[in-house]
Amino acid sequence: RELEDASKKSYLNKLSTEVELQEQLGISNETYNAFYRIALKAMEEGLAVNEVEKPLSIFLYLTHLNRRFFEPHLFLGYCYQTNKEYEKALEAFYDASTLNTHHPEPFFRSVECYCALDQKERAKEVLEIMEKELADSDAISSYTSTIAQLKRSL
Repeated sequence: RELEDASKKSYLNKLSTEVELQEQLGISNETYNAFYRIALKAMEEGLAVNEVEKPLSIFLYLTHLNRRFFEPHLFLGYCYQTNKEYEKALEAFYDASTLNTHHPEPFFRSVECYCALDQKERAKEVLEIMEKELADSDAISSYTSTIAQLKRSL
């Protein structure tokens, strides 16, 4: 019903960039979260058969509805990466990293994308940023051996 009501708004051509689209369209957090759960389920099912177009579309929609949530950007990056759309994945991972600067996953996935694009110097730079910027993060410890292994291979 919220989506139906949102589509009837007469001011859609005058939307503000200062306020999240979710709020402007009157979409509740409950509805947003329902879409998020649908996207997660679609991603789980899609990854099993290497088909992520459906969750990709939903995560893209969610990132447009509200730019402030970390997880949809991260999962959008996963979907693009699965599709071998590495440049788009890098954009999504960058957005995720700006929303949660202490989470290592967007950085780590960016390294994987740079490696897939054969941009090894850029991958090394991101690994160095991870080590420097995330040194105090508890989450980085689970990546330490993988980072060392990647650095040796680059």
